[in-house]
Amino acid sequence: MTSRTIALTACAGLLVLSGAGAGFAAASLPKNSVGTLQIKKSAVTGAKVKDGSLSAADLGAKARAKLRGAPGPAGATGPAGPAGPSTSVFAARNTPQAISAAPVAVVTLDVNGPSKITVDRLSQLVLQATITIGNNANGGATSVIECQLQVDDGSGFDAVGVPMRTDSFGNSGHDQTTVLSVVAATNVPAGSYDAGLFCYDDLNIAASVPLMRTGALVAIATGPGPVA
Repeated sequence: MTSRTIALTACAGLLVLSGAGAGFAAASLPKNSVGTLQIKKSAVTGAKVKDGSLSAADLGAKARAKLRGAPGPAGATGPAGPAGPSTSVFAARNTPQAISAAPVAVVTLDVNGPSKITVDRLSQLVLQATITIGNNANGGATSVIECQLQVDDGSGFDAVGVPMRTDSFGNSGHDQTTVLSVVAATNVPAGSYDAGLFCYDDLNIAASVPLMRTGALVAIATGPGPVA
């Protein structure tokens, strides 16, 4: 056997031993010896993870935040909360007030009642006024009285709600009387408020003499609410 043949035979033997050693090493890795450093980035994909093998604790915070189950049934309705605080002011007037073409205050909280109404938080102010109007008609003259509720926050009266009108009355040649009621509501911030009913004669016939005979106004403040 030549020296060349001996060398080739030795190399072949080394290759066989090398391959066997590699197989032996791969089959004999110690438990838990492969970790993050040994795994190539992105080597483990969703397709390579066994279904049902992961729990929520194995997921990152962003992945857990995206987990959504089916909506559960609606809970029972809770009990109604307590009614909010309320306050009220009443005013009345029994002295006559002539009504002409210009709007005039026939009853107000501050003048005909004890005081303005004061609230310490956002509130709904509900107003209701009722007046009795007489007309000492002369020669068949008639009147149509229109009245509007107004609120004053200290900077002047402003109309709230919608005005109300009487039918034409007073054409019978003698005194006639009619009753008119007006209701309005408005939300107001904390503060003190005057309220009043303002009326005028829409016809304003000279021979007609309409008078407010009696009037009453109540203001009630409750929690804020819808305004018609």
